[in-house]
Amino acid sequence: ANREGESLLLSIETLSAMASLKGVKIDEKRLEELWQTVLFNQFHDILDGSAIHSSYEFSAQLYEKVKEKGAILIKETLEKIISDKEEGSLVVFNPLGWTRRAIIKEHIVEVPGYGYKTVQLAQEVKRIEGVRSTGEDEYENEFYRLTIDGKKGLIRKLYDKKNRCDVLFPCSSIPEDITSWWAEKAGNLIGVFWEEPHPMSAWIIGNIYRIDNLLQVDEIKRQSDNLKTTIEIKRRYRSSEILQKIILYNDLPFIDFENEVVWNEEGNNREGVPMLRVRFSTSLKAPETYFEVPFGVVKREGQGKEYPALRWAGQKEGNYWVVLMNKGKYGYHIDGNNLSLTLLRNPYEPDATPDTGKHHISYRLFFGKSSLLEINRLAMEYNIPPIVAQGKAEPEVFYPFTIKGNILPTCFKKAIGRDSYILRLVELSGKKEKVRIDFTEAPEKVYIANSVEKREKEIKKKGKTLNIDVAPFQILTLEIQF
Repeated sequence: ANREGESLLLSIETLSAMASLKGVKIDEKRLEELWQTVLFNQFHDILDGSAIHSSYEFSAQLYEKVKEKGAILIKETLEKIISDKEEGSLVVFNPLGWTRRAIIKEHIVEVPGYGYKTVQLAQEVKRIEGVRSTGEDEYENEFYRLTIDGKKGLIRKLYDKKNRCDVLFPCSSIPEDITSWWAEKAGNLIGVFWEEPHPMSAWIIGNIYRIDNLLQVDEIKRQSDNLKTTIEIKRRYRSSEILQKIILYNDLPFIDFENEVVWNEEGNNREGVPMLRVRFSTSLKAPETYFEVPFGVVKREGQGKEYPALRWAGQKEGNYWVVLMNKGKYGYHIDGNNLSLTLLRNPYEPDATPDTGKHHISYRLFFGKSSLLEINRLAMEYNIPPIVAQGKAEPEVFYPFTIKGNILPTCFKKAIGRDSYILRLVELSGKKEKVRIDFTEAPEKVYIANSVEKREKEIKKKGKTLNIDVAPFQILTLEIQF
């Protein structure tokens, strides 16, 4: 809920800035109040799961109000931008700062950064074709070949066709017993890790004394449409249930995992603490491990510990990456070439049921030759979807500027208390970077500002073009006055 709230409000900020550039007045006070609610819920005992049960119930109610009021703000803003609600036409808004390929109703649409595009789906965009099935449990697209065990629903093999290598540890049957194939090393292996009873169970991950790998399934279904192929897997563990969908796209180089979990395993001072994780054993021999942190990326050793991260963590050899992205989790466990994401956990003090109940959990496996910039962009696209509305807008394509350079735009918003706009850029790779911004309309002035939007100095521009040097790892805030 926290990540969803952050992504929603960042999108509303950008949509409000776009609307303001088109002369639409926005009630900024309402947006500020929603941010205050999301930030209140980031109090450390609430967000990290070490509060009493009633606080989680209260914070969940607050998040629902943020979603409800945020949806109203979006609806009201769109009504002021969209002039004609013609059937068959859609306006697709991109809250991110680069041109992205968005999946819209079984089509791929390219939308400019911090802008929108009016599209006629039947005429202007490409329909996605389903993944080819090359066997009962084998699937293939232009990027990879995937083998899923038909009885256990686990990934036995994932082969990268473009780079001609195994992505994950290949699980082959033992000749003397074809039913034995190293299932404990399979990809997308979900397990329940039991910690010994220990003090401060909400704050500390204790010694693991038992791992229950979920190797058995109740049911496996397969279905395909023009957009995707879906493998649906039902699992049960004691009094808990997991319904997982593995989603394969033909034109996209990643695999999505959507999980509906009913989690009823409670911790206590006899059995200890149950923790649900999913693991992918990569084929990388001596990988380096990286984690997204606020406005950057940090390298850490994969020594079998739980590490915090935001939208992704991944391993690389050279420029080849295996990355596990998520939509709302913050704990990764890395041990050698084993990449795990912690999904749920029920300690027993001060509350024995912090994660008890229904959960929707999403994660994505991305792999291939890539860069820190591309991975961060893909993780942001995964978390921040486009905003889609029926109708037309004038002009049909709109964007305030384009950004060139190896730089990550993280926000575009109205400045606080001024009739100007804030653009924030981040350098991720530790290199000095030359950035060029080409404006659709020449701004009157551009300032460098600090993190709280206080102006520091005016910078020169040439007409509609601004060239600026960004220092290694710099978080650059620009104030733009049109």
